[in-house]
Amino acid sequence: DILAMKRDVLDEAFRAAIDDVASLPKDKYQELMIKLLVSCTETGKGSIKVAKNDKDRLGSDFVKKANDVLKKSVGSGEVTILEEICDKAGGFVFCDDGLEIDCSVEAVVALMREKIETDAAGILFKED
Repeated sequence: DILAMKRDVLDEAFRAAIDDVASLPKDKYQELMIKLLVSCTETGKGSIKVAKNDKDRLGSDFVKKANDVLKKSVGSGEVTILEEICDKAGGFVFCDDGLEIDCSVEAVVALMREKIETDAAGILFKED
């Protein structure tokens, strides 16, 4: 059925987007993840559970950069890395006082998908 085939094409496009984000160069990836982290905390405090695949890219140097940005933007930069990892393709889960915010690559792409899926379908399946 054509509708199912169109859905499969969209699913594949968004799966590819997850792979594209996860494979960004380290500096670009860290920039994106710092923006996500800054959006999670108004106090500059909290901790993150990093995805297994990102232990190297989102390690102590990432937290230092993120904390520097947080100090400038909210006055405090005290985010730490938890030993516990999150079961995601990439990114992290932000934790603070029992609150957890999913900042994984999958979650970011899912949010974007909600916003752009109709436009993407219109472009992919344009009928003249």
